[in-house]
Amino acid sequence: MTQLNLSQITDKLNQEFAGEGRRLIFWYDEKADFAEDIDTLDLANAKVFHLQKDNQFFTKYFLEWEDTETNYLIYAPFAKPPVRENHLADTIHYSKEFFADRASLLALDLGIEEQYKPVLQEYMKFFQSKERVQKFYDLGLVHYDRKNIETGLLSVLSRAKTASFEEVARIVLSEEDLEENKCLAEFDRASGNSVKKPSDTETASRLFQNWRRHCFLHTWIV
Repeated sequence: MTQLNLSQITDKLNQEFAGEGRRLIFWYDEKADFAEDIDTLDLANAKVFHLQKDNQFFTKYFLEWEDTETNYLIYAPFAKPPVRENHLADTIHYSKEFFADRASLLALDLGIEEQYKPVLQEYMKFFQSKERVQKFYDLGLVHYDRKNIETGLLSVLSRAKTASFEEVARIVLSEEDLEENKCLAEFDRASGNSVKKPSDTETASRLFQNWRRHCFLHTWIV
């Protein structure tokens, strides 16, 4: 069973197919996560066309000569081929591609612009936890960019009540036992990094600044 929300996907696709003019949407599902569910999608204004690796020429003929009016979701249960091996490359060029990875659905649900989806992909280990995802939602961020997304991640990991880097820093550096700093340990687990335990306040502060600069807050200057 797929972990992603089929209703979200259906809603998004129906939005894409709405309006006048014929529309073709290509969906390359590299891991075939939706192969068993694709025909259950309730598309209001389009049909599903099953693309196979060995039927590209027929697909091109069908879409461009045999049926030139119907909207189609062209579903491929494999990775998108390189341009030189993809006989549908020119058709895709004037059509549209659909993505249903977890980062795409998070971006859709939170209203995050497409240009910031790579930021979500960068921190997918964080979003693997349903509890962390819910807490990130609960922050109620209105505007999303790299800085705000990363501040939100840090706020969740440090258990701050609001998305504020100042509050994150206060929580991290106020722990009495700097050698067993729970927030730093949580940061490491979420980012997949390994750091040395600080032995005093100065080392803890320097460690946190370095971690902030190199692990999450790439665009900030301390």
